[in-house]
Amino acid sequence: MSVKTSDLMEMFVFETSQNIKQLEQIILNTEKNEGFSESEINEIFRLTHTIKGTSAMMSYTDIAEVAHKAEDLFFFIRENPGEPYDCFRVSDIMLNCVDYISGVLEKASLGEKEGVQKNTSLISEIEKALCEINSPRSALAKRGEMRADIKAPFTNAFRAMVYFDEECGMENLRAFSLLENMEDESVSGYSPHGIFDDQSSLYIRKKGFLICFESKKSYGELHKMFLSQPFVREVDLNLTDIEKCLEQKRERETLLVLEGFGGGTAKLPEARNHSNKQENHNTPPYIISLNVSKIDKLIKTVGEIARAEALVAENPDLVGLELPSFKREANKLHKKIAEMQDIVTSMRLVPLAATFQKLHRVVRDMSKRQNKVISLELFGEEIELDKNIIEQLSDPLMHLVRNAVDHGIEDSEARLANGKERRGVITLGAYGKRGEVNIVVKDDGRGLDTKKILEKAKQNNLLPVSESQLTEKEIYSLIFLPGFSTNESITEFSGRGVGLDVVTQNISSVGGTLSVESEKNKGTAITIKIPIRPVK
Repeated sequence: MSVKTSDLMEMFVFETSQNIKQLEQIILNTEKNEGFSESEINEIFRLTHTIKGTSAMMSYTDIAEVAHKAEDLFFFIRENPGEPYDCFRVSDIMLNCVDYISGVLEKASLGEKEGVQKNTSLISEIEKALCEINSPRSALAKRGEMRADIKAPFTNAFRAMVYFDEECGMENLRAFSLLENMEDESVSGYSPHGIFDDQSSLYIRKKGFLICFESKKSYGELHKMFLSQPFVREVDLNLTDIEKCLEQKRERETLLVLEGFGGGTAKLPEARNHSNKQENHNTPPYIISLNVSKIDKLIKTVGEIARAEALVAENPDLVGLELPSFKREANKLHKKIAEMQDIVTSMRLVPLAATFQKLHRVVRDMSKRQNKVISLELFGEEIELDKNIIEQLSDPLMHLVRNAVDHGIEDSEARLANGKERRGVITLGAYGKRGEVNIVVKDDGRGLDTKKILEKAKQNNLLPVSESQLTEKEIYSLIFLPGFSTNESITEFSGRGVGLDVVTQNISSVGGTLSVESEKNKGTAITIKIPIRPVK
């Protein structure tokens, strides 16, 4: 077969994971702005529609049903812009959808499909919300009316031959997603018809994907729509007669079998060059996953090549010889090897963006449960670090941000009483400095209380020397000792003696250090200084 089930599953998990991350980010941004914009509503609708389609294709009906209900909810919101609804309740529901789908995908990535339970309570919650904002009509009935409108006569018939990026892979899945995104058009037929039959990916790669459809949109709108789809490299779009297009489609299906793509053994046709000397700059870069051990082996090999090149260039047998041509070419080789070393080393570097972004959800959920109003502000997400360091940073940053929400930021009443804004702010950012990266977690909360820290340290016998010998910064550093906690009661977030010592351990393991600055009623800033690459 041209497409293995395992390959399809891997692609399904990866792309659906990317879609729900994007969905989560939109929802969190929406809460920050206290409302859904038109573009956000359209994007959420598109994402849920895509998730529904690919999940149904892969027989993950549990995900498909949840996504379908979410799609219904946003269909109604989109089609009824004046209808009032509780934005924050809708956000809660959608984040619950994200969590549920994430859980199912995690099982799918491990090859587990058994034991996945249909989330009837989540579906009921979506239906309940839809009924409340949809008075007194049924959104589903409204949706049916809209579908009836879509089936009305169209202005023009079109024939589109779509070509995907040459190395994108999974062309049949790309074709399926494209059809899913053409819900506003009336698709009469497409070829190859059996998208997931044997060798269909190869056929689409060689011959393109034919779509016959009708639309009220202009030629320019449709052409732009096709080129905006993921992995679409080129589209040959023409006005046509729909019957003529369907006849071409039938002829194409016959040729598919005759040319050996329908299970025959005929020689594959030559690949056609569809570049037309044009490049679609809207096409996203093709990303592949690589085993980190392979990258490490490549880095080691390139390092050995560099050492071998140096031994050749500095060979004592060459001393005193006039070899201008050799020296010129040796210098070129040295530059190329140095360039190659930079490239392979950078392959391990990962931007901090993903690690930072996921903490939006942590702040959102914790502040809501603690009845606090807190926003997370980010900077320096584009800074890159070695993948191993990024992995070691994830837990420490989680602890520091949770600590800022739990201990640092006061509730709204206390902040207003102290002359502060009702909303607390946690700032998470990174900046480079002399071969290292500084990561700062800062809050504008109550600040550290040295007296309280010393009392707790004495109670737990954690003072390394007498308190009179400790500087203010040394007192602050006591919060990173094992078992230290100033919380008087146990909550779901803190008070069990598992604290910031975890941060110290993880940061030390990658050669990093910690420092703390604080001012009472002004806030606290914790700075992590770490090398760009792991310390050997």
